[in-house]
Amino acid sequence: MDILPLWHMIGHLQSRKIKMMHPSFSCIHSVDSFELAQKLNHFYEEKNAKIDVLIEVNISGEESKYGFDGSSVQKRESLISTIEAICSFSHIKAIGLMTMPPYADQPTQNEACYNLCREYCEKIQNVTGLSDFKQLSMGTSADFET
Repeated sequence: MDILPLWHMIGHLQSRKIKMMHPSFSCIHSVDSFELAQKLNHFYEEKNAKIDVLIEVNISGEESKYGFDGSSVQKRESLISTIEAICSFSHIKAIGLMTMPPYADQPTQNEACYNLCREYCEKIQNVTGLSDFKQLSMGTSADFET
């Protein structure tokens, strides 16, 4: 039995470039707006296909980062209804969150950001009942201790 790799699209995706995406992707890690989610859903509907997505949340609040604003408790609370709306789309499946922490000299400096994202993902799962909403994509290889 052959085991094929699963390809993930990681990085900012401009909505005007959706049509140029490679068809082998099984997951997109950077859905950073409701409009992008709508356009992806429409694109995959036309292809009669489905794709998993991670909702990008800007936990740190840095202006240089993409994603839904999740920099405060109030903003994260109000974002839950938007995530529920994205989860109602029929051709994309939101399976979790993605975040990029601020640059740090030491990997341990971003633990609070990672913990907050994990807790927020768990809260979304509990509030919405979305049992498949449990994937996390956080940080870069520089965040790992070697």
